[in-house]
Amino acid sequence: MKLKAIDLALIVAYLCTMVVIGWVLRKKASRNKENYLLGGKSLPWYMLGLSDASDMFDISGTMWMVSLCFVYGMKSIWIPWLWPVFNQVFLMMYLSRWLRRSNATTGAEWLAGRFGKQGKGVKSSHNIVVAFALLSCLGFMAYGFVGLGKFVEIFIPWSEVQKFVPFSIKAQYVPHFYGIIFTLFAMFYSILGGMHSIVWGDVVKYIIMSVACLSIGIIAMLKLHGGAVNVPAGWTDPFFGWKLNLDWSQLVSDANRKISEDGFSLFGIFFMMMLFKGIFASLAGPAPNYDMQKILSTRSPQEASKMSGFVSIILLPIRYSMIIGLTVLALLYFNQINGDLQTTNGTDFERILPAAINNFLPAGLMGLVLTGLLGAFMGTFSGTLNAAQAYLVNDIYLKYVNPAASTRRIISMNYLAGLVVVTIGVVLGLFVKDVNTVLQWIVSGLYGGYVASNMLKWHWWRFNASGFFWGMLAGIVPAIALAVLQSYGLLHSLDLYYWPWIFLLSLGGSIAGTYATPPTDTETLKSFYRNVRPWGFWKPVDRWVKAEDPSFVSNKNFKINAFNIVLGMIGQLCLTILPMYLVLWLKIPLLLTALLLATIIFILKKTWWNRLGEY
Repeated sequence: MKLKAIDLALIVAYLCTMVVIGWVLRKKASRNKENYLLGGKSLPWYMLGLSDASDMFDISGTMWMVSLCFVYGMKSIWIPWLWPVFNQVFLMMYLSRWLRRSNATTGAEWLAGRFGKQGKGVKSSHNIVVAFALLSCLGFMAYGFVGLGKFVEIFIPWSEVQKFVPFSIKAQYVPHFYGIIFTLFAMFYSILGGMHSIVWGDVVKYIIMSVACLSIGIIAMLKLHGGAVNVPAGWTDPFFGWKLNLDWSQLVSDANRKISEDGFSLFGIFFMMMLFKGIFASLAGPAPNYDMQKILSTRSPQEASKMSGFVSIILLPIRYSMIIGLTVLALLYFNQINGDLQTTNGTDFERILPAAINNFLPAGLMGLVLTGLLGAFMGTFSGTLNAAQAYLVNDIYLKYVNPAASTRRIISMNYLAGLVVVTIGVVLGLFVKDVNTVLQWIVSGLYGGYVASNMLKWHWWRFNASGFFWGMLAGIVPAIALAVLQSYGLLHSLDLYYWPWIFLLSLGGSIAGTYATPPTDTETLKSFYRNVRPWGFWKPVDRWVKAEDPSFVSNKNFKINAFNIVLGMIGQLCLTILPMYLVLWLKIPLLLTALLLATIIFILKKTWWNRLGEY
């Protein structure tokens, strides 16, 4: 085991700090439902933004991004658009404000303000979004649980731990044992302290990760200074043509195999499909998870926008300092870690992150990095747990079981819901090899059906609860069918290339379901329009509202929002690539990128920041 006493001490100190935070904040969280689930809507936007960014700093995602950076170089900055990472820009420019104006506690509660509390399809739309939220939360918790265990096992071999415990475990269950240990710590502080402890825990984690990431970047810079990385032509160029044109055959031939398996060779077509999907997915707003809960926890609509903008600023430069730092170390000393990357199927590039940490970081810094990555799991886990609790208690218990529950009963039910969710997540994690395919069907199916319905709910007045339900269902069913066919080897193409067909089916279901039933109640539509003030296809509702209140001013900010989104997406890319240019000592591109970013910030100060109070 390469971990030293100081590394282990840092990990233990972090875990103890999380327990103390949960215990200290338990009384503050238990005052009422809003305090527990949303921090009383009293936390400042920069703390919530920092917390949201910390939750996005996960272990598996970072391992994947290091492997992409190694193989694709600067062109890897585009691939996270698959998620899409620029959905934060859409939230920043307008959608976070629209969402926060609802004053809802969850995404399901938001639907009542949009479609009403009664009427055809209202209950079905409510139930399908609750099911979406709970199943996706459980799926992500199960995967994160096992992923964490496998990561920890690399640095803390069971042979070292077994000396101090009075029992033995089969090798295949060692990751599960580690997963349970760290899950218990995350469960303790998040269930006791609610949103307050989650945010404060994320602040501690972000400070640790910032020090660790910047230290890795500096070490890589010093090692590279005066030298060069051995990479194919075009690796340091972020721009591309129709084809990727990266040839690793003379350096690391398995990298060419990875490019082929990823399906990214025709990069121009891949980019256009990714952009097409990303725009529509971003127009749908946040999924009902920790991101949505953080937006709903802000003090005002203006602070919700600030929070979403702050996420990219504090996440990307720090995270990519680590990513490019570990990539450079792996490239400089590839022969030294090559053996650690080999599997029966060839080179596994996702092992670069643990291999580089294990081989190149000094004692103390290794402990700091591991503490930060463990904290990343715990932060994501606790945020996901909080979202699941919110849906169970607010949208099932208070809606169907005990609407008149006292504050004390509500907090007790939150505790119970947290324990139930964690137990189910752990059980799923224990059998993850058996349910792996099923969970993939659930996750890909749910997100396949999410986009069309949730895009239309913001931007089209005629869209109703029935359309929402049928649109979700029409997307979920073919997406699950696609996943089944892929699991049996009947389809092999990249999921991205099937997405337009799933989207069109979901869109068709949304429109058909909408016109098969009457419009949403007029009073509900007018109330939503006055409160949220959306732009889009809302002309009839705009006329009704103005007939009652001639002083009402419509939201005509579509063009300025679209302009700001384009600038924001470019600015987000600049924040991503700046640390990469810095670590690689590419001075001219670094200077040009910094100037471009400064120009964008100057313009957005006038076109976005100064106008936050308008709509």
